[in-house]
Amino acid sequence: MDTVMGAKLALEKDFASLRHKMDLSDSSPSALNSFEKFPPSLLSVALREDYPPENLEMEFAEAFPKHGEMPMQAIPSDKQRIRGTTVVMRADSGFQQNCTKERAWSFLTQTAPALVIVCNTIAMGMAVDNIPDSAFWGVLELLFAICYLLEFIYKTRTQGMKGYFMGPDWKWNGFDFFCLLLSFTDSLLFFLLLADAIDFSMNSASLIKVLRLARLLRLVRTLHYEFFNELRLIILGVFSGLRVLFWAIVLLFVLIYVFGIGMATIAGEQQAEFSTLQSSMFTIFRCLTEGCAGYDGRPLTETLRMETFREWAGTIMIAYILVFMLVSVGVFNLIMAIFLDNVVSQQNIRKQKEISETALKAEVNIKRVVAQIVSEEEDCELIPEEFDKLDTRSQNKVLEKALSSASITVTRDRFLKWLSHDDFTDTLESAFIDTSIRAQLFDILDADSGGLLSIDELISGLMSMRGDVTKGDIVAISIKVRYFIQLIEDLNAHQPKRSSLKQT
Repeated sequence: MDTVMGAKLALEKDFASLRHKMDLSDSSPSALNSFEKFPPSLLSVALREDYPPENLEMEFAEAFPKHGEMPMQAIPSDKQRIRGTTVVMRADSGFQQNCTKERAWSFLTQTAPALVIVCNTIAMGMAVDNIPDSAFWGVLELLFAICYLLEFIYKTRTQGMKGYFMGPDWKWNGFDFFCLLLSFTDSLLFFLLLADAIDFSMNSASLIKVLRLARLLRLVRTLHYEFFNELRLIILGVFSGLRVLFWAIVLLFVLIYVFGIGMATIAGEQQAEFSTLQSSMFTIFRCLTEGCAGYDGRPLTETLRMETFREWAGTIMIAYILVFMLVSVGVFNLIMAIFLDNVVSQQNIRKQKEISETALKAEVNIKRVVAQIVSEEEDCELIPEEFDKLDTRSQNKVLEKALSSASITVTRDRFLKWLSHDDFTDTLESAFIDTSIRAQLFDILDADSGGLLSIDELISGLMSMRGDVTKGDIVAISIKVRYFIQLIEDLNAHQPKRSSLKQT
């Protein structure tokens, strides 16, 4: 009897300690009532830091049917307010459920279609050398077309027909729809020819070959996905440098043309490699790039120096060295430097343009992840169910109204806690915000050093940190500093007048 009474007193002490550790000013009456209904055995176990959460969940599942069937999700927001105690949370909280939905959406719209396109391209290559007219490849191509059709149906249901064909990505969506029509047209003709439903002719065969080659256009679509972001940057860099590359080729052609005329005039009669202007230019190009060998396989430079122009051997040697250094070391390296500088500058311009064009979308993404975290912390719902069906501007207005009505202030500890969420940091990084300086990030946003940030200050501060420092940022700071200096000078100029007035 004494043992039972001692255990009961110990459990009551644990429960009293638990209630004492709760911040009663933040806890609602429902929170205290929820803890009143807990079995004492579970309350004592919950205070142990070394107790596995998995075992605790199993004991909750076994105990709740015997104690009013209280759901476990009723306690996370209450237990979260316990100070100095290990917090046990379920993995299926609202914020994590929203994050799971976003990851599923990202997989369905970004990763899965890219993988299907890559697999389709590999299958096309394998079909070339393995009976391309076999029914197996036709069925496989039809399966890929069905996958593209499912993606089309999924996007149209989530975005609507208007959002799909007239939204921000209408160009890519139109290209996807065109490729989808090509895929089903190709599959239809293939099975009709396979079943002898139409007459096979050279025109039909040519049409099928053209449609099969057109399927390769879908590879261009992979550049739209984040998975191939680096590949897209390389291809865009090559295209942006085509103008520089063109003029580099013109410069090299002019040099080869000038030297070709000279060598055809000087050594055209003695050497067959310089007998015509065309042969002379191609020989000089080989000597400057691949290797300088004659038709007989011997080094052409040595043939010119020791046989053709024996008395001018030293002059030939010096001339060849100078020309080789001028073209190979000078012109080629200069072309490479200008090409790289052009690619880097164009990439910076494209990045700044992308930052400007995606400003509204980035702001909505930041507000959305903040609203999700606040909804989880405050145990409320800030994002309506029909939110995903709205356009970007409407989403921004809904989030702005919801966050302003919540009257949230962000402290340093709260902001650092938000930075521990992977989805919050991923959203910042996708908006081109540097998160490597997490310790100083709050101080950067807290302009008045008050230790508190409103939601408006947080969002506007994060939006101003997008991208790299540009000349415009430096000029803006310089103008503001100049303005403040002018204000201070004006204040100092009026200060003696005020002091003289006070003395009189």
